[in-house]
Amino acid sequence: MALAAAPSTSAAARRRYWLQSGVAYLYLTPALILLTLFHFFPAIFGLYISFWRWGLIQERFVGIENYQRVLVDEAFWKSLGTTVWYVILVIPAEMAIGLVVAYLLFQPIRARTAYRT
Repeated sequence: MALAAAPSTSAAARRRYWLQSGVAYLYLTPALILLTLFHFFPAIFGLYISFWRWGLIQERFVGIENYQRVLVDEAFWKSLGTTVWYVILVIPAEMAIGLVVAYLLFQPIRARTAYRT
């Protein structure tokens, strides 16, 4: 009974693969740095400072007191309700308008290219 030999890759092929992968990661590095600076860092820092009471002179750790206070705040619930209504009403309207405009732009009309710009 003969065993099938596993396909072997040469050292040069493996080296070429890792070199190409390394170049790809090198190209991704600036985007990852910007994403970290402008997305992840502010989100993590915002979570961190939400557990503190900040003042002009000093800050003190308050734990989840800020979250407890916001859950009983009437202004928070009113603004949350307004946001939910905005999402429910505006997003479907925007999508419908966008679909209608896209449909109209793809109809065979004169000067269609002028309208598409």
